[in-house]
Amino acid sequence: MNASATSANSGGTTDPLHARAVVVQADAEHNRRDDLHATALAVMRALAPGTSLVTTLPVLLESLTLVRRHVHHRRAADLGQAVLQSDRYEVVYPGAQATAQALQMFEHYADVPLSFTDGTSFVVMRACGLTQAFAFDGHFRMFGFHLCR
Repeated sequence: MNASATSANSGGTTDPLHARAVVVQADAEHNRRDDLHATALAVMRALAPGTSLVTTLPVLLESLTLVRRHVHHRRAADLGQAVLQSDRYEVVYPGAQATAQALQMFEHYADVPLSFTDGTSFVVMRACGLTQAFAFDGHFRMFGFHLCR
């Protein structure tokens, strides 16, 4: 997938529940023990039908690791297969340039507890023209993105 294809699908709306593309940055939806599980499910159900769900490889890897650690290996493996085989999810594999930009951001904001994964998401979102994120991390808002909640 290239950035222009995602930009064309991102729409211009500022209403996250009716966006045409949303970056998914959460594992709470798949972890019943997570305090945000119920909220995550409600947000996913509230998204308009046909909303594209975009994630990045670093987010997928982080999510699978968290689900494996806090839920179960089988649940994590099933989640990975479901995302990779889904028509609704689009996984972006950041290249060397996006990774380098994310590292620059990570280094620049040393005083902010920003994860490298989040920085990668910000770089990909900007490159693709995406403004909506299904995330529970306040850093998305801090960097100018809208949260689906």
